[in-house]
Parts: sequence; C-alpha cells; structure tokens
Amino acid sequence: MLLHDTNPEVYDFPLNSDASHWSFLSVEREKSKTIEASIVSKVEKITGIKLTKVTHITEIQIDDKSENFYQAKLTDDNVNNMSREQGQVLQFFSMKEVERLNLEPYSKKFVVDNFPTLSI
Repeated sequence: MLLHDTNPEVYDFPLNSDASHWSFLSVEREKSKTIEASIVSKVEKITGIKLTKVTHITEIQIDDKSENFYQAKLTDDNVNNMSREQGQVLQFFSMKEVERLNLEPYSKKFVVDNFPTLSI
C-alpha cells in the first residue's frame, strides 16, 4: 500500500495519522499502451519491480465513478529488492492490519467487498 500525505512528519509515524490515507498503487493508462503495460511500467518506476503478469480482479463503483483493480504475484526477491523514492512510504500489511488503516474510499470499498477472498 502507498501512503498519501503532504505532511513530511507523517512519514515518521504513518500509522498514527488520521490525516494520511493509504491506497493501492494507482495507475492511469499511458497513451499507446494497454492498461496492463501501463501498470507494469508504473510499478517498475515506483518500486523497481518488473511484473511479469497483471490480472484484472474487479471494478469498484462509487457514485458515478469507477476504478479497476488488478493484481500481480510478487516473489520474495521482488519484495526484498524493492526500491522506494525519497519521501515515499510503500508498505505491505496483513489483512488484519489493513482493516485498521485509514484507506482512501476506493481502496476501502475494495477491501470490504473482497475481504474473504483476500484473507486466504
């Protein structure tokens, strides 16, 4: 999950801030690329991880807007060698921990709607 906040002090104690919110990585489709290729490119740019396969999971609708969610499998090597840009907080959480995070609305709806599947 990625932490979003403009207050640099939040990065020292990210779980203690009500002002910050966490979300899954967000990607917009790049011109002349498929959404899957755009995801692979953005994830590599943000984390240094080169995904091999991206799969669509679901679409989440809130009011008149929607977001699509995709997944990819990571290896231990991917996680152990992940890079982070300066001032960026990327973190992995158990589902129990995710329940306690301040999530942005689409991420929250995704977790609530898919909790039984994600908890496996």
